[in-house]
Amino acid sequence: MAPSKPLVAAFFTFSLADPLDEASMLQMPMVDKTVEADAADCRCPAYFEHECTENAFQGCVWTDMGESNGHWCQCDPNFVPLPSTDVVWTPPVLDPVELWSPHELEYEAVMGSYPGYSGDLHFTGSVSVDKSGSNIILSWHLSGLEAELCASPPAGVGNACGIHIHSGSTCDDSSAVGGHYYHQSMAADPWSPVVYTPDASGDSTSSGNTIAIGHTLSDVNGRAIVVHDHTGGRVACGTIHAAPAAKASMGSYPGYSGDLHFTGSVSVDETENDIRLSWRLGGLEAELCASPPAGVGNACGIHIHSGSTCDDSSSVGGHYYHDDMAADPWSPVVYTPDASGASVSAGNLITIGHSLSDVMGRAIVVHDHTGGRVACGIIQPTGRLLPTAIMGNYPGYSGALHLTGSVSVDESGNDLHLSWHLGGLEATLCASPPTGVGNACGIHIHSGSTCDDSSAVGGHYYHEDMAADPWSPVVYTPDALGDSTSSGYTIAIGHSLSDVRGRAIVVHDHTGGRVACGIIQ
Repeated sequence: MAPSKPLVAAFFTFSLADPLDEASMLQMPMVDKTVEADAADCRCPAYFEHECTENAFQGCVWTDMGESNGHWCQCDPNFVPLPSTDVVWTPPVLDPVELWSPHELEYEAVMGSYPGYSGDLHFTGSVSVDKSGSNIILSWHLSGLEAELCASPPAGVGNACGIHIHSGSTCDDSSAVGGHYYHQSMAADPWSPVVYTPDASGDSTSSGNTIAIGHTLSDVNGRAIVVHDHTGGRVACGTIHAAPAAKASMGSYPGYSGDLHFTGSVSVDETENDIRLSWRLGGLEAELCASPPAGVGNACGIHIHSGSTCDDSSSVGGHYYHDDMAADPWSPVVYTPDASGASVSAGNLITIGHSLSDVMGRAIVVHDHTGGRVACGIIQPTGRLLPTAIMGNYPGYSGALHLTGSVSVDESGNDLHLSWHLGGLEATLCASPPTGVGNACGIHIHSGSTCDDSSAVGGHYYHEDMAADPWSPVVYTPDALGDSTSSGYTIAIGHSLSDVRGRAIVVHDHTGGRVACGIIQ
């Protein structure tokens, strides 16, 4: 049974119903709570252009006056409110109560090692949980699995290669994780069919496994999800929580050329007057940050910065906190990776004198053991789940590339908007896509609706009325590590967002060959 709404894994980048234009964001000056306009008098800086025009009645004007180097929504200093009582102000669409309600989002578990596990496997990834009618739906994107031993789960071995919700609410104490969670009125344990089957690289991606357990989505919130190996042993664990309000997908800091190769994401939420950071990161300095060095400023730190870009190191800015605070509050927020260089944290509370809405669009920076800046990501709201394709190998592909990541699709007017975060690309060969080679280093939506059969993936998808194939300009240009992150590529294909749901996205290598595929969900 198909999911009732799109399922998207935890570490991808999403946007709200009105996608934030990156250029406008970079032009928008910082608006602090201490600016001269009182929030009760003018809400204009929260609006996008069309909302600004619609709210001219309350003094909003779309202009480039002031310190901006581009247009943004500002408060008209000469505005005189009308005496009418017919107009009632309504809050902007970024109202966190409505768009960030957990009941509008899926739930997820970020996976880490099972408590006490000391084996050779190193699991990473996440499991998403949703509902369809009275059933639960599990989707996942996992790495580090037993490629051969679970390619075909062994028959007759209880829990072999399984992914199951357990009754406990912790992943810290193995004695409290509990057994499989299902209603006591059920005659038999329903969990045995839910298994993963990894590819040759040890990765497994599934867009939805429906199971009836006699419990609702709210019942499983806070419980543990356990991943089992081929023996049925418990090797990974994560607790189910509502998807975060905002998230930053991490990439290399602008200009960084060191040996570290960071992956993962940082989630941002709000608890009363505090900001809460959670993260799942890989590629960290396993030994040098296992115990952050004392007396070294920013060593092994994860901090929100004042800037709104990860493209220009001179504009990332310093630590972001209210100027009324006597001291920088960010020093306690550090990561402590395990022996493999991975760090998973479920929540770090910090008071910075700013709210969740204040940090939206700002940069999160990861520091190494010297305090140097090595990774950067922009905080994006996750209030609306964008249709997203989780990328895996193209059917039949047996080359050396091992692509990972996702491609998200949105709509802007009559155009489609593609964003992606990909790893394992050809760093040198696609740094400048070769001219004259069809599809070289391209990311394109295809007409087919499968990634299981190469003969059914089809060709580029665009309206038959168009005179030429519009897809050739859509290419990726990876960094020296083979990663590529794009916050949006706009293309007109003569079709709407609803038309492309369920279709395949294909990634091509420098020869134009098809090397990765994912279905838009």
